[in-house]
Amino acid sequence: MIEQAKGMLMQDFELDEAEAFDLLTALSQDTNTKVRDVAAKVVDELTGSASEETAHATLEALRELRDQLREG
Repeated sequence: MIEQAKGMLMQDFELDEAEAFDLLTALSQDTNTKVRDVAAKVVDELTGSASEETAHATLEALRELRDQLREG
């Protein structure tokens, strides 16, 4: 699941493999959630499988982290 999420982030966010994994681990640490669970949420959201109430929350958080990492 982690590899699939990294690949999807690489494509949708225009990241390299290390950047995609950095985003997953940063969100994992920020939310005290296992990386595999963050990865599962990413895959669900990008494939349209996420529930309405959680749809896009993980992706939005990843976008914010990406922007922070690029600035800092």
